Amino acid sequence: MDKSRFKLILHTVIITVAACGADNIAVYIPIFIRKSTFELVVAFCVMLTMAVILFGLAVVISKDKRLGQFLNRYSKYLTGTIYMYLGISVLIQCGTISHFLK
Repeated sequence: MDKSRFKLILHTVIITVAACGADNIAVYIPIFIRKSTFELVVAFCVMLTMAVILFGLAVVISKDKRLGQFLNRYSKYLTGTIYMYLGISVLIQCGTISHFLK
């Protein structure tokens, strides 16, 4: 990989992490605040494992043209659905919805 391509990838990663940081904090703090130390360690290990698996999956997907075309076409629907599910799950698990319904 040449130096300019590496710099582009590095800048993309930095911008992505900076842009998504607040969202991640907003999602994970309500979940993690109720966990024991052991549960936090397990969650960290699971998240690290999933990150490695998803990175590998992203590499495989990037090489498959048909799958890439499908994801390019439907990614906005998939992303929206995943975010809605995640948000609703966090609200239910943390008791936010039941708190407001009281």
